[in-house]
Amino acid sequence: MARKKGKRKVASQGIKVTAVATTSGPPSTTVHVEVDRDELKREVGEFDAVKSVEADIPQGSGEGVRWEHERMRGMAAAPPGSHPENIERYLGVHYGPTEAKRLGVGVTIETDAGTVRGQSTGESYTVSDPDRPGETERKPKRKPE
Repeated sequence: MARKKGKRKVASQGIKVTAVATTSGPPSTTVHVEVDRDELKREVGEFDAVKSVEADIPQGSGEGVRWEHERMRGMAAAPPGSHPENIERYLGVHYGPTEAKRLGVGVTIETDAGTVRGQSTGESYTVSDPDRPGETERKPKRKPE
């Protein structure tokens, strides 16, 4: 998918990320994103549709870390009245080893009006253990060791 030229916007509101990595069994990293359309519009400007959501997952180690973009899928709508209508949910699972626990994950949202990042350059979202899920926080990216 070709990305639109121009400066990417960073949203401090309207995006909620929860990321967990397995601690036993086959390695995997799960990322759940909630997009509050109304809050995001107030933050970055008007748009009509979210075209795609991607999780940015760190691969490799040391100087060889590269950030792979994994397209997330939209989740089925919840029953009416169970959550606000303006919230869209997305889920992605990366199977295999990653550096997400150490370096965090990123989120990129493509709208019909341009690209929105959930974190600024030099930041990532923390990754929790499955037995302690909860909304992640933004943190400065750690340098690869």
